[in-house]
Amino acid sequence: MSWICTDINVNEIEETGRGFYLNDTEYVCIPVAGEYHVYINACPHFGSRLEWMPNYFLDGKRQYIQCSRHEALFEKHTGLCIQGPCEKESLSKVAAEVRAGVLWIKLDD
Repeated sequence: MSWICTDINVNEIEETGRGFYLNDTEYVCIPVAGEYHVYINACPHFGSRLEWMPNYFLDGKRQYIQCSRHEALFEKHTGLCIQGPCEKESLSKVAAEVRAGVLWIKLDD
């Protein structure tokens, strides 16, 4: 596994999340209490993209990640589906860390 720089300054990541492409894969970064959680941008139910609008991945109360297709709800910090057709399944989580204010993710080689 290797760490890859996303070139995304974490100060530019909105509360509602930030989508980005890297190596032909689409990801979403969700900030939670000073931490940054990254997932592959695909619902486990049908593989649908999660966002309703560009960089808007959360439900109306901004408590959960919400799938744009079937409104499934996922915990922001774990990616676990707590409501919807994929209940008890999870988003694919990607290891992430911040270095000098920039988001890095760990990818399989």
